[in-house]
Order: sequence, then C-alpha cells, then structure tokens
Amino acid sequence: MIQTEDSKLPGYVPNEVLERNDLEHLVCQRCHKIKNYSAIMKNEMPIVQYYEIMQKITKTNSLFVYVVDLFNLEGSLNPLVIELLKGKDVILVANKRDLLPKSMKDGKIGVWLRNQVKKLGLRPKEIMLISVKNKYHLDDLLNNIENRRYGRDVYFLGAT
Repeated sequence: MIQTEDSKLPGYVPNEVLERNDLEHLVCQRCHKIKNYSAIMKNEMPIVQYYEIMQKITKTNSLFVYVVDLFNLEGSLNPLVIELLKGKDVILVANKRDLLPKSMKDGKIGVWLRNQVKKLGLRPKEIMLISVKNKYHLDDLLNNIENRRYGRDVYFLGAT
C-alpha cells in the first residue's frame, strides 16, 4: 500500500516523488533504500494496524503472491497471514533458490514446500522457486502472475 502521510510507516512515498514518478515503477521509500543503497529500515507498523490492512485486502477478489525465504521458512510463514489466505488464490514464491545445491531438484523442493504449508492449512494454486539475486525464474513468475490475475489486483505479502 502506497501512502504519503507518515514516513515511519510502510509504503511511504513523499508527495513530490509520487507526483513526478511513473506509477507503474513507483516503489516506497523503504524499498527504494533497500534496492539502491542496501539500507534496511525498520518496519514500525503496529501489529493491530497490519492485521486490519490484511483483513481488508484478503476480503477482495485478488491474486495473492506470498513470498517466503527458503532458508528461514518457519520464520517467514506468518500464521496470521496464512489464516487470512486460506481459500484465496495464492501463488507461493520461495526465494533464495540460488543458495541450495543444484543437485536438489526444484520439483522435490516444491513438494516439500507444499507439504509444509499444507500442514498449516494453506493450499496455494502454485509454488514457484526463485532467486531474486540471480533472477532465476523471475520472468516465469511475472508471466504466471499476469496469466492468473484476470484483471484483478495483485498483492505481494511476506518477508523482505
């Protein structure tokens, strides 16, 4: 969610940036600093506010892309998010594929992931393994999102 009111909250974009930027390529201040300066900014959104936003967006007929970390799966699977995503159109995206040995086949990793999230009640329509660092399967992910969105909004959820 992009917002212009509080620079300490996620999604903040200064008004002057919002006015001069191409909306298709707009990123929030936090993401801009991560992308361009490798600077991590603390996310200070209160859990109550986060939950309210999550409840609102998960009531919509949207496509949800849930991004998890292959090296911290347990830490990146948020029970609150999973509960709200049950029964929704979800693509589960597991990042950092490049850190696993090449001898580990994507298919086997995908089966393992599906079993892990199934135990929590999440049944994604598709599971994709990517590496943002090496751009592994990023084009496939973008194509998959475009093919599954059917004109709907797309929300990315998960850990950075």
